[in-house]
Amino acid sequence: DKFVLKAIGRTLNTNSDIVHITFPTYGKIRTNKPVVVTFHDDLFITRYKEARDFLREYLEKSTAIYTLSRADAILPNSSLTMKSLENFMESFKIDKTDKIIRTISIGINDAFIKEKPCEGERRDFVYIGDIFFPHKNFPFLLQVFSRLLLSNQDLKLHIFTSSKDAQEILNKELEKYVQKRMFSQVILHYKAPDEEVIEYTKKAIALLHFSKEEGFGLPILEAMALGTPVVLLKDAKIPEEVSKYAYKVESEPFKAEDFINKLIDKPTALSKEAIDYAKSFTWERTASETLKVYEEVLKNKHIEKIKLVGW
Repeated sequence: DKFVLKAIGRTLNTNSDIVHITFPTYGKIRTNKPVVVTFHDDLFITRYKEARDFLREYLEKSTAIYTLSRADAILPNSSLTMKSLENFMESFKIDKTDKIIRTISIGINDAFIKEKPCEGERRDFVYIGDIFFPHKNFPFLLQVFSRLLLSNQDLKLHIFTSSKDAQEILNKELEKYVQKRMFSQVILHYKAPDEEVIEYTKKAIALLHFSKEEGFGLPILEAMALGTPVVLLKDAKIPEEVSKYAYKVESEPFKAEDFINKLIDKPTALSKEAIDYAKSFTWERTASETLKVYEEVLKNKHIEKIKLVGW
């Protein structure tokens, strides 16, 4: 956060024509230049409330209200975050007049796009994401995996996360299980490089992603781009454009187990159509669509030339 605020400060002191804030809670940016804000989700409210961090919840909420009120353009990154944005602005009476509001999806890392899908044997499962916040539903993932282990003793679950105190959180959850084999079969990869994530994900039977809600769901598309099937919960709030080619299961552990066992019995890669669809979410497309918004904002402000300034 300190790096981001320092970078924004340097940008405000340049002769750039526009300021793009990539998250509405990065601080109350005071500038007379046009402002564009990316809106990823409204989980900055619920996740800190769930964690009972009420001061952080208040600070993030008040900062977001200020930033969105000040913005000339707001860019939600999915159909779901567009709805969240509309609800947020209505709840806090943020005026939408004269604001450009447009959905622009984010892109997946080029390394996932360039990698070829696995043509060999598929084994084990992966999870990519946070394991701390309740909406990620991490205990449910472990519950389902423990059931799968009863009939598949060599199965492994690879957890890729950058959550603070990840090993401590994982150990605390694993201690709840009588099956001590869980400690050896659930493997933590903390802050692993993309190469390691790709190596395990592309060979996995599936990515198990049982989050209750996602503003976007980047790991879902990353796994699909590698040809790896993804299993989600039917009642999860995940953008339709992201979950389009995912399998969806009921939120009862035994029903999820039954479906996943079928994948274990017959592991298969995703269709070429699904892989190509996931790979279409590029940063090039994001940049092109974002630049069009910049031009529109500047036109509305009667500024003719764009000077893109990086740091």
